[in-house]
Amino acid sequence: MKRILVAEDSPRIRETITRYLREAGFDTLVATTGLEALRIVRDERPDVILLDGLLPQLHGFELARLVRAVDPGYHPAIVLVSGIYTNHSDRADACRRYGITHFVSKPFTREQLLEAVDQAARQIRAA
Repeated sequence: MKRILVAEDSPRIRETITRYLREAGFDTLVATTGLEALRIVRDERPDVILLDGLLPQLHGFELARLVRAVDPGYHPAIVLVSGIYTNHSDRADACRRYGITHFVSKPFTREQLLEAVDQAARQIRAA
């Protein structure tokens, strides 16, 4: 079973994402700030990170960059869940600069979220 870190500061969105993932059979970890998420990444090494782009204490994009520096052998998929960075050029830039692997635009449906997570989980299996 893939472990997924949900890093989201909005209680409503965090609870919705966590419920969708648990109903789909994923093991979830939860963080409400960027610093808390970084600690969980270092301690727990989740397979997939669902990351809000605008987290308190540590911006989501900076967190993604730091995740890539945790350990050269650790390569989690990072799914950005955001209401910004919705056009193709912004997404390409985020992939290149921060190692984002998948995107989900807010607002999202259950199906959109789970499809991005399934793609990310397949990427992990293929690596």
